[in-house]
Amino acid sequence: MSSDISSVDFQRTVYSEDAVLDRGPGFAIAEGVEAIAGIMHEPNHLAMVEAGMAHLASQPFILVDGDSAVACGYLQVVDRSPVPNPTITPNSYAPHPRTFVVTANEWRFERIESVWRVVRRTIRDALSEEGRDLIRGVIERPDVTRERIRAEG
Repeated sequence: MSSDISSVDFQRTVYSEDAVLDRGPGFAIAEGVEAIAGIMHEPNHLAMVEAGMAHLASQPFILVDGDSAVACGYLQVVDRSPVPNPTITPNSYAPHPRTFVVTANEWRFERIESVWRVVRRTIRDALSEEGRDLIRGVIERPDVTRERIRAEG
C-alpha cells in the first residue's frame, strides 16, 4: 500500500539501513534504504501512482527463528487499463481495472533494536519458474515440517 501513495517515509521505516531490494531482471538491485526509498520517485512509478494503482497481497507464509524471519507470498498490482472492459458496470469505483502483474515475494527480516526490519526482499514473476522457485525455497526448506509448524503455530 505504501507504494500506491509513494510513501518514502514508510520505506525508510520498514527497511534496514543496508537492505537490498532485488526486483528481478530488467531492474537494478537497490542497495540501502535510501536507494529503496528513491524508487518512490522514479518516473514510471510516479506515473502509475498518478493513474491509480493498488497492491493486493496474499496471506504470507512466515517463519520466525529468534531475531530473524523469512516470509513469502504473492503480490498483485492492479491498475487502470486504458482499454474499457465491457464486463465492468458503469457504477464501478475504478474504471477498467486490470491486473498489471502478479509477483512472488520473499521477505527476510531481522529484529534490530527491538524493531523488525526488512533486510532483503526478492521479487519475481509469480507465473515463472523463478517465481515458483522463490516460494518453494521458503515453504519447502528442510527445517519446515508439519510437526514444527503445529508445535510452534
